Amino acid sequence: MNVAGVIDRVRVLLQDPTGIRWSDTELLNAIAEAQQFVANVRPDSTSSVIDLVVTADTFYSELPSTARRVLDVLGTSAGDTVTNVKMAVLDRHAPAWRTESGSKIKHYIYEDRDPSRLYVYPKPTSDTTLRVLVSANPSNTVSLSGTLSVDDSYVASIVDLTASRALEKESSSASFGKAGSFKQAAMDRMKIISGADASNSPQANEAEVRK
Repeated sequence: MNVAGVIDRVRVLLQDPTGIRWSDTELLNAIAEAQQFVANVRPDSTSSVIDLVVTADTFYSELPSTARRVLDVLGTSAGDTVTNVKMAVLDRHAPAWRTESGSKIKHYIYEDRDPSRLYVYPKPTSDTTLRVLVSANPSNTVSLSGTLSVDDSYVASIVDLTASRALEKESSSASFGKAGSFKQAAMDRMKIISGADASNSPQANEAEVRK
């Protein structure tokens, strides 16, 4: 959705249609913060597929600065499947895995404590391109002529969070109360989306079929 449309909705909630109390700059900064918040809570809100090259004879690759974390590895550009395995499992059953080489990457390892790297096993003997589903970093700056970085299904949450942030500059207890209500509404909306995603995911449907 375009950013100007989000600001129009926020101004309705703030009862400030002509921008007397809150400037466009203030609301644009609040939208940028709201996008970061949503992306942290729901990494899939900015999902994108990228090509990540694993250099020959190396067992990991650095994610680009545009990606905040890995969601999944879809395989190699050649069409080979690459499955996920925990580092603790490899350390236990193949303690020398970081030194082992192979013509094809079989597994990937991703550690939440090290979100900027994707590890692979075995390390490839030639450069290999992986198709990686990542959560992209929302832009730190937004403009009136731009569009949101998050999926449109999160527009209502962005509006609520932006209004909440704007009201935090007010000193009255009533404004703080409204700010809290808007933030809670945003969280509730995201929980509803999470529940709907879970119940309608292919994995859930597959389980129903197996039953």
